[in-house]
Parts: sequence; structure tokens; C-alpha cells
Amino acid sequence: MRDWARVAREELARRGLDCRDEVATELGEFLDDACQELILSGAEPNRAAVLTLERTGDWSQLARRLKRLEEVPMERAKRLWIPGLVNAALAFGLLRAATAAGLEPFVRLQDHGALVVYWQWLPALPVFAAVAAWWSARRGGLAREQLIAGLFPSLAMLTLMLLGFVVSNTVEATMAARGIGRVPVPLGVQLPTLGLYLLAWVVVPGVLSLLGTLPLVFSARHRAVA
Repeated sequence: MRDWARVAREELARRGLDCRDEVATELGEFLDDACQELILSGAEPNRAAVLTLERTGDWSQLARRLKRLEEVPMERAKRLWIPGLVNAALAFGLLRAATAAGLEPFVRLQDHGALVVYWQWLPALPVFAAVAAWWSARRGGLAREQLIAGLFPSLAMLTLMLLGFVVSNTVEATMAARGIGRVPVPLGVQLPTLGLYLLAWVVVPGVLSLLGTLPLVFSARHRAVA
């Protein structure tokens, strides 16, 4: 009986992939089952083995897919998480320095609150975003990974704000149902205030980060097409 796990390992090795034992074993079991089905259908064992390999498909494509799956955790960190987190660290570090220095924000009063924008950190955001997108591209990042890395500060702030909004309202509603705490503020009042926060901390920084990111993304896509 043919050792299909060894066959799978050798076929992938010819395509430059040294697969793990568990991967070779799973592929071997799949090939063995396919071969046995052909034998039960009336094919001679040697002919069944040949047909099994022929029907497996493109081994080169399979090797590329397996290799990419094995590289996903570390490569994804290099292409997305590390440049994105560095971008966010630089952006929020500059914001913290601006507030610690006592710099005054732009303030505009609205019906349901105030629009507060620390404009001092905004000019640096396109630069940080461009560096993050470039870093991702240098590591082989796809266009969407470059875009996410560039927009990471705004995406992080959006996530935190929405999560805080949901958690806060859930806690207040639970406490009010038990007769504890204050009466929850109506959503009609909360949503305009949330909108002001999102405008100041997500939309405006996000647009500026996008301005720094898009040229790198378009350039990378143009090189890929060319």
C-alpha cells in the first residue's frame, strides 16, 4: 500500500514547502480515501494511484496556499498590527503631549454638547499614516492592510467609543431596572453628543489619516497591476 503521507510531503517539497507532519498526514488520509474509492469502483490499484494524483489538482497552488496559512500569524503582525499600533502610539502620544502642555483646543458649543478638537495633533496624522502604510507595503501588505494600518488611530478610537457607549447604556439600563442609580439619559439626547465625539475624534482624524494613506495604497496597487 502506498504511503500517501510521504507522497504528499514529497509533492509539496518539490514546490518548496516543507509541510508539518500533521498536514502531510491529513493530506495522506484524503488521498488514501480517494484512491480506495477508485479501487472500489473497479480501477486497478496502480491506475487508481495515478488517477488520484491527477485529480488532486494543482500541487503548486496547494503549496502556495498552505505556505500562506502557515505564515499568517507572524506575517499578519508584520504587515498590519505592528505598523498600525506604532501609528496609534505616535498619534495618541502626540495628543497626550499636547494636552499635557496645556494647549487649548478648538471649542464650539452645540445644542447637545460641545465640539472639542485638539487641532495641534492633526497635521502630524497624515505623516504617521503614510509611514504606517509604507511600512505595511514594505512587508508585503495588501491594499486593505495598508489602509487599516494608516487609519488605525481612528479605528481604535471608534471601537473604544462605541464599546463604551454600549457598555455604559447596558449598565445604566440594568441598574435602572433594579431601581438602582439614576434614570438613563434618553438616546435622543445621547446620540447627538456621541455624534460630536465621533466627529472630533474619529471623522476629522480619519480624513487626515486617509489623505496620508491613499497615495501609498494607490501607488502599491499601481505597481501590483504593472
